[in-house]
Amino acid sequence: AWVDQTNDPEATLRNSADARAMQLKTGIKTGRSILYLGCLAEDPPEATTLLGDIVTNRTYDEAKFKPEAKSNVQGWELGEKDPPTVRRRAVFDLTFSETDPRQLDRAPYELPVRDSEALADLRDRMLKTPGRYVAFAGDLTLDQAREFATGLLPAADPSLAWTEQSVEPLLERSARHVVPLANTAQAYLDYFQLGPTTGDSHYPAWLLAQHVLGGHSYSRISVALRHEGGDTYSASSYSSVDHSSKPAGLVTFTRADNLEATEQKLKDTLATFHAEGITAEELDEAVRYFRGKALMRTQTPEQLLISTMYNLGNDKPIDWHVKDPAPMEQLTLDEVNAVIREHFDPADFTMVVVVPE
Repeated sequence: AWVDQTNDPEATLRNSADARAMQLKTGIKTGRSILYLGCLAEDPPEATTLLGDIVTNRTYDEAKFKPEAKSNVQGWELGEKDPPTVRRRAVFDLTFSETDPRQLDRAPYELPVRDSEALADLRDRMLKTPGRYVAFAGDLTLDQAREFATGLLPAADPSLAWTEQSVEPLLERSARHVVPLANTAQAYLDYFQLGPTTGDSHYPAWLLAQHVLGGHSYSRISVALRHEGGDTYSASSYSSVDHSSKPAGLVTFTRADNLEATEQKLKDTLATFHAEGITAEELDEAVRYFRGKALMRTQTPEQLLISTMYNLGNDKPIDWHVKDPAPMEQLTLDEVNAVIREHFDPADFTMVVVVPE
């Protein structure tokens, strides 16, 4: 209903955007829907007309529904044969129940409604639900932005609201889980735990620690598995946490006959990291990394707009960022190492391995 609202049967909406070289994007993420339009500074009148046409459009290109559904099924089936995807699905299946909102899709998504009128009604409900924001960035004045926004959306309906699904208790996990997979000659490892939420006071220190452990080409696990051991081409950390706790871990791959040695090195590296913490030099490098990344994500109006809209939609301060270096710069080495002792205990980790069937 939301993502396809710019696709009318005659492609009039997309063609109108293309004629003015406008960028047009729609997207859905947990808790928010996004309609983005980028245009030249002289084109706001045309952009206003186009946005009005989009939010009042009631004819979807239904001819696309069947091919899109088929493509979705094919993508899912390909994922069942892809070792990293199989590994990731196993991690979430071990952690969350089938009905937990943090769970990944457990089957190809099936479109329940394929009728333009029903989709348009749902889109209208989304547009009228309170909690909407219109934001601008770039070459325009505040008065121009106000004029642009006036009458852009229908009046909000205070009787409408979305029900937020509650997270469920975590599943009990074993220390090790093996997934056999056909047609692979390598072993794929994910050594994971549940990371702290982005609102946790320990999160800035946890991010620094995660970076030192596996966030760059000379991280602890990269040195142990690639540079010193030659066990793999790639070893890195990842995090999928947000406002709720989700898996975060260490991933790598190796030859099937080298699995036992690689798995032990991964465990030994984490155990040493937990027991000894990081050095002052590693802490300084990690802070400088996040400071540099902060400068890179504030270079364009679009970057600032995306960050602002995320914060508005998640009740965060306007200038908040999940990887803000400011609180990291205030941390001492002892504070970071204390967080490592609390959050990187090997006893809290589970090893998932995908191996040849």
